[in-house]
Amino acid sequence: MVDLVASNLKLKQRSRNILRILSGKCHFLSDDELDSLLATCNHSVKLAILVAETQKSVDICEGYLASAGGVLAKALTAIPTPKEQTVADASAARQFDLCIDGGGTKCAAVVTDGKNIVCRGSAGPCNLYEISLP
Repeated sequence: MVDLVASNLKLKQRSRNILRILSGKCHFLSDDELDSLLATCNHSVKLAILVAETQKSVDICEGYLASAGGVLAKALTAIPTPKEQTVADASAARQFDLCIDGGGTKCAAVVTDGKNIVCRGSAGPCNLYEISLP
């Protein structure tokens, strides 16, 4: 499906979903950010994955993809990747908000990146009524 041609809205959303699933760098990007990446990459999902994962220019990634015969896995292994971000670098680059509503019947939590809900969850009651210390 990485050779998908997004000719309608359903296929455009599928392109975004493929990017979020196959590229860890695209997992938390908004639809607008993914659309911009795809536009930069001539709407090629394969090229967008390569650009996102390697942080190289579109021209460089096109060359590696052509040298790999259009096989994404070969192109990914051929391009030297930058060193991994440290946790400190990652937290400085992206801010998240955690919102928690704890109560007697349920506890709900939502994580946002300031614009979009990144994830959410809920569980049973979480009010503390009494704490006994030894």
